[in-house]
Amino acid sequence: RVGLRDAVESLRPDIVVVDTLIRYAGEAVRDSGQSAQWSPIMADLLRVARAGGAGVIALHHACKKTGRSRDSGEITAAADVVVEQLERHKGGKQSLSVRGRWALEDFTVVLAGDEYTLDGAWGAPAAVRIVEYLRTHPGVGTTKLRTGVGGATGTTDAALADLLLQG
Repeated sequence: RVGLRDAVESLRPDIVVVDTLIRYAGEAVRDSGQSAQWSPIMADLLRVARAGGAGVIALHHACKKTGRSRDSGEITAAADVVVEQLERHKGGKQSLSVRGRWALEDFTVVLAGDEYTLDGAWGAPAAVRIVEYLRTHPGVGTTKLRTGVGGATGTTDAALADLLLQG
C-alpha cells in the first residue's frame, strides 16, 4: 500500500483505479465483515486521494444475490459514491444504481462491440451530461448548457454547482 502512495505522489494522476479492493487490502483483512480491519484500508485510500489530489475508484465485488456491496459497511461509509449492479444485464444493457453524498442519478450502459457506452445522453447522470456537453461545446453559456444537457433544471444546476466546487 505504501507503493500506491509513493506512485500517486510521484505521478500525480487524476484518477487511481484499485482493482480489486480486497487485493489491495491483502493480509490486512482476514475477516472481510469486520469494520475494524477495513477502517485503516479505507483511511489509507482517503489519504491517497487527498494528498495526491486524485479521484480513487475502488472496484469491489458485490453480493451475488442482491448486487449490493458486500463485506463491511466501513467500505461504503468511506465512499463518496457507490455504483451497484443490482440485476444481471439484459440484451446488452446494464442498469446501474447510484447512491452517494451527492444527488446522482442511476444510469444504463449498452454493450456496443467490445465496450460499454452510456445509453443515450438522457440516461446519463447530470454531471456526466454536463462534462460531455462542455467538452463538445467549450465556452457555452449557462442557458445553452441547461438546454443542451436536458433534464430537470434544478438537477442540472445542482450537478453544475457540485462540479464547480470540485474544480
